[in-house]
Amino acid sequence: MKTENLKHGLINWVKVWKDAFAKDLHKKAKISLGDLSDHIKGLKLKLDKPAKDIDSLGHVMAALEEIRKNESSIEMELRPVKEMYSLIEFYLPEALEKEEGESKDILDKGWKDLVTSGE
Repeated sequence: MKTENLKHGLINWVKVWKDAFAKDLHKKAKISLGDLSDHIKGLKLKLDKPAKDIDSLGHVMAALEEIRKNESSIEMELRPVKEMYSLIEFYLPEALEKEEGESKDILDKGWKDLVTSGE
């Protein structure tokens, strides 16, 4: 019984499936990365506003409260994004853009800096 054609067919099917899975994962990771980056940037802008009067101080305090409330949930959102990108880097490294790789690398650091500045 000759199984070479079956073997090559299965290997090709696995490659196609792997590429499709990695591309879909890349789309999801890119969207999540953008959402988290925008959220962190928005909180940083709110936190960096100068407190000139009582209203602006209230906005800064609201930003601090939002950071504290969302600290664990954002950290839980960061972990899957980092894991998705590690899978993509392993299986489909050519799909990552340079700018996206830099954003991924500074996302965790940006969140930690934001939490530290809010203390």
